[in-house]
Amino acid sequence: MKKRLSLLLAFALLMGFMAVLEVHAKGGIGLVVNKLKLGVNDEAALWLIDSNASYYDALDALYSSSNSAVVSVEKDDGYAFLTAKKIGKAVITAQYKGKKYTCSITVTKRTITYSYNKKDKTATVTGCRGQYKKLNIPAKVKGYKVTQVKTTAFIGHMDIEKVVLPDTITKLGYGSFSACYNLKEVVWSNKLDTIGGSAFANTKLKKVILPQSVKKIGNSAFEECASITKLSLPAGIKSIGESAFYGCNSLKEIEIPNDFVKMGEFAFAYCRNLKIVKFPSTWYNMDGYTFWGTKWIKNLRKKNPLVVINGILIDADKCKGEVTVPEGVIRIGCGAFDDNEKVTRIILPSSVEKIDSGAIVDCYKLKEVVIPNMETQLVYDSIDVEKVTICAPDGSFAHYFAKILEYKYKPYVVQ
Repeated sequence: MKKRLSLLLAFALLMGFMAVLEVHAKGGIGLVVNKLKLGVNDEAALWLIDSNASYYDALDALYSSSNSAVVSVEKDDGYAFLTAKKIGKAVITAQYKGKKYTCSITVTKRTITYSYNKKDKTATVTGCRGQYKKLNIPAKVKGYKVTQVKTTAFIGHMDIEKVVLPDTITKLGYGSFSACYNLKEVVWSNKLDTIGGSAFANTKLKKVILPQSVKKIGNSAFEECASITKLSLPAGIKSIGESAFYGCNSLKEIEIPNDFVKMGEFAFAYCRNLKIVKFPSTWYNMDGYTFWGTKWIKNLRKKNPLVVINGILIDADKCKGEVTVPEGVIRIGCGAFDDNEKVTRIILPSSVEKIDSGAIVDCYKLKEVVIPNMETQLVYDSIDVEKVTICAPDGSFAHYFAKILEYKYKPYVVQ
């Protein structure tokens, strides 16, 4: 019951945001919405607010329905939770301190809703009224080509188990199917280019075989999809966002299909059973957080506490004392030495061309970083450790870095 109520409240917050602004503009007390369209079996929420108060907390009103056969009301902790039972109309009344506030409800048959662009004759799916176990989105509606699914269009629809996307769909908006807890299968559009952030987060998808048309996967797009056992990325994928597959605990193997995929932080972090990661020998777009918390990283650490992939040091979490990074490493990845409380000195080779943002941070016992290359690039937070000394050649980029950020500096002397 609590989970159901929290989801309904999330819906209410989304639906009522603009109405809250309207109430605030008028001043005083009002319902977050005064008109609402629902489909049969839909659930929604209402609450009464005082827009002059510091917080928009629900006021303790008494709620009733003019036609409980059409829309029933259940009160919980100041909120009115509505259930649309059949086609018709009803008025929800909130009574508070002798005054009444109303919201008109229209219940229609189940239908997918759209917005239309008359200029290019395209339609965007905006959501639905009513419940769909299988959501079959048409390629055309009223003569308009359906090309997108809007931001949060179906967020929290626990009734949806399968989605069929027509080949006209090119983009899925942010959170479009997020928290559809029973969604197990998607039939993909062969023209799909972009999967928005959190589009399928917290769903029960089991197999994600993406079409070759997909170029971009947004931040957290499949986060916490703990049932995914198989993932196939298209050959032309260009970008996988931060935390895109974070927490996909049933995933055991992945393959990065090309060497130009840009990978966001934590893209596959805490996929706890991920053991096999395949990638081209020329793929350099990874860092210390990409596979954090996976069995793959843990197994590599057992072989060598300095985990180097394609010339990138991505993990040094288990290192301690004085650490000498081997020659041939060209980059120190973001998070490589993050929060390492045992390392005291880091000696980099002359081959290192760049130290990423956040590469050496919160190493509380670290006293010195040796950077012998004149041209090794750093950014303002490549090294973020109090009282550390930068040892580098006079006039080097690292010397300039130490001076600007007021780190202790000592000249590097070739041994």
